[in-house]
Order: sequence, then C-alpha cells, then structure tokens
Amino acid sequence: MFEKTISFQAQHNNKQLQYLLGVPASYVISYKRCWVNGYSFKLGKSSSGILVKGSCYGGSGSNYYGSLLEILKITYGGGNQVFLMKCHWYDHVRGVKKDKNGVLLIDLNSKLKGYDVYILASQATQVYYTPSVKNPNSNIHTIITCRPQVLSGRAIDANMEPLQEDVSITTPIEFSSRSLFVDFSIYEIED
Repeated sequence: MFEKTISFQAQHNNKQLQYLLGVPASYVISYKRCWVNGYSFKLGKSSSGILVKGSCYGGSGSNYYGSLLEILKITYGGGNQVFLMKCHWYDHVRGVKKDKNGVLLIDLNSKLKGYDVYILASQATQVYYTPSVKNPNSNIHTIITCRPQVLSGRAIDANMEPLQEDVSITTPIEFSSRSLFVDFSIYEIED
C-alpha cells in the first residue's frame, strides 16, 4: 500500500520524488579532496582523520574515529548527488582512551570489526591524529578535534555547537632534548 501511494504521488505530483525513487547513475566519481561542513578533507594527509559522533543517530552513543580512504559522489536523476566517505574505523572501545589529563588517545593499530565502512559525508567531523612528543614512533596518537572554517565567504551556521571544549586543563609541560618547536610565522597559509 505504501509503495503504491508513493509511486502514485511521484508520478503525478513531485518530480523530485521521482528522481529519489530512481536508481543512481551506473558510475561513481572518486575525489581526492572534499569540502564538507566547513572542513577540508584530503586523502592520505593528516587532514584525513574522521569523527562521527554517536549522537548523530539520536542517541548518546560512542564516538567513532577513522581515517579517510576514499571520497565518492553518487549521482541520481535531476542533479541530485550523495557524497560518501569510505573509512578505516578504529576500535572505539579498546583503541580509544583518555589519559590522566583528559586527553583522548587512539591506537592506530586497532580496527573496528564489521563491514560498515561508508558514511554520508555530511556526518563527518575532522580530527587530526598527532604522534606523541615523548614517543613519536608509537602507534598511540593524540586526537585533536578541529573547528569548522568559513569557506568561500559562506558563514557557518551560528547554531552549530563548537567542537572544541571551552574548558582547558592546564598541566605542566615537560621538555626534553627531543622536543620540537615550530615557528609558524615563517610559513605561508595555503588557500
């Protein structure tokens, strides 16, 4: 009954609904870079870290962390498009921990079991995985959540909840001979 009602409405009323009920094009387009939600995702770069908030599905579930493997565009009739991201997902139970200072750490060798590797690009939040200063060769990295940027003069939704927490934890910093200091004033910002 539902299918007949939708088909009838699609045939007689709504061209957009007809396109959405149709099949996608027989090909997909793969991209190396994608701008979504105020983030610039790039394959194979440090900007390829992905966070999907567990609350994105209406619950208060766990956050999922991954690395971007592929960006796909699927085209439907009428110019409708869906962007998907294929990701390697890390185990959010055994692979993600908080240290004594509340900093999130991730084991890049962990892997989430299952076959759900695709997400809608609109669900993605950008994160960076940075190696430890004390042990740069370790598989344990720090998770840094990014704020969305204003792109091409378009403002970001003012109602969007900030991704970085406003409360900071002040901890003493230990410096060693292996500490790295970078003077960012000598670098040009890429547009």
